[in-house]
Amino acid sequence: MDSTAAPYGAWPSPIGATEVAAGGVRLSTPVPAGDGEVWWAEARPADGGRVVVVRRDAAGTVSDVLPEGWSARSRVHEYGGTAWLPLPGGGLVFVNWTDQRVYRVSGSGDPVPLTPEPAEPAALRYADPVPGPGGDEIWWVRESHADGAVRRALVAVPLSGAGASDPDAIREIVSGSDFLASARPSPDGRRVAWIAWDHPRMPWDGTELRVGTLDPSGAVGSTQTLLGGESESVLQPEWLDADTLVVISDRSGWWNLYRLALGGDGSPEPEALCPRAEEFGQPLWTLGQRTYAVLADGRLAVLHGTDTTTLGLLDPGTGELTDLDLPYTDFGNLAARGGTALVTAAGPVRATSVIAVDLAAGAATVLRESLTDVPDPAYLPAPRSITVPGPGERDVHAHVYPPTSPDAVAPDGELPPYVVFVHGGPTSHSSATLNLEKAYFTSRGIGVVDVNYGGSTGYGRAYRERLRRQWGIVDVEDCVAVVQALVRDGLADGARLAIRGG
Repeated sequence: MDSTAAPYGAWPSPIGATEVAAGGVRLSTPVPAGDGEVWWAEARPADGGRVVVVRRDAAGTVSDVLPEGWSARSRVHEYGGTAWLPLPGGGLVFVNWTDQRVYRVSGSGDPVPLTPEPAEPAALRYADPVPGPGGDEIWWVRESHADGAVRRALVAVPLSGAGASDPDAIREIVSGSDFLASARPSPDGRRVAWIAWDHPRMPWDGTELRVGTLDPSGAVGSTQTLLGGESESVLQPEWLDADTLVVISDRSGWWNLYRLALGGDGSPEPEALCPRAEEFGQPLWTLGQRTYAVLADGRLAVLHGTDTTTLGLLDPGTGELTDLDLPYTDFGNLAARGGTALVTAAGPVRATSVIAVDLAAGAATVLRESLTDVPDPAYLPAPRSITVPGPGERDVHAHVYPPTSPDAVAPDGELPPYVVFVHGGPTSHSSATLNLEKAYFTSRGIGVVDVNYGGSTGYGRAYRERLRRQWGIVDVEDCVAVVQALVRDGLADGARLAIRGG
């Protein structure tokens, strides 16, 4: 088809407001289950936003695990987090959105409660589950609301269902911190590692890695703080073996991976596995986030990057990092089984999907896509990541989405209007991926620039701390600097600029 000359902003487009508003399902938390199955969660707009756990069996058949009318979603920290877990022998445990109780589903039966009904609706909330060492209980972060006070603890919920009628059957493992996350029992069941922090810190400001010994009753006895503090953010501990931990820390100014050997006396010295000016972690807005996974051969599958994210294989013995060549620019929710990585991924012309990656072959299989009807790639812009100088010679990062259409071309000499997109969270990060809202504009001849202003994550600790006591100043200045750079370089019409965002 020949392109028609039309002013920028007046191009015909097949991407309408209805398609943008409808969006797609939100995919999260792919995990391996028994017999070659993969499970994940889907938040479905067409079903009132209900979060449904689904499974894909070894034959490729996808079916709902959660019965109709139930939603697996937690309110811990209000932002929630991982609220379900497949059981090794089959079945599912999950937090029901309505009452925040934990339930168990086995086969086609109705969910059975595992936790008691609180005195006040949704006053007991659960998130971030992991199997207990004995196999007969699941450990959760529990948040208790009573008389205006909030208390959090790591608790063990028996799979027998005894806790539904007897609150004392739910055993408290550790407490004493305002916030807890990422409980990890050691492979031999002797210890547990977790992350803790207190008010007024946020988890990207300062957290602590703690390890406690488990006494015969199953509670934590002696506790040792191994890493972290008020100005060090530590995330996602994982056990390499019974005496060795891997953890993410930003002690270098970037969220990098460290190894700690617990065998000796005193506090172990953290060993950087792959020091880089890149992020191997992300802000802990929701519990249960995973950006790396320990493989059976001792290597690590890792997500890392700055403007964009890459899936790679890290040898902790040599520090060698090998990236996989995949057509995606953003990854999340990483898990692994054998030689396969399970992860959510998105790219400039690929909607967010659950994919399985054969790590030996470097090949990805799409298991589920968030959009069933992706527009013709000819109407989708190819984002370009840029860095421009801001006030005080500070760098500002952004993604540019130029006007794109196979049907129209602007008159000679005309420059395109641009809309600045501003994400709503000071520690959020805009990725260079398919977004129908952006494509709505670019397919009509209106460019989009998405600014990761100072305060955003993805560019190290110093960058995300720029907004402290400067909210409404640094972010505005950075957006202005990006637009001025586009105008100065002859890419945007300085008389036709707009801004939108949260």
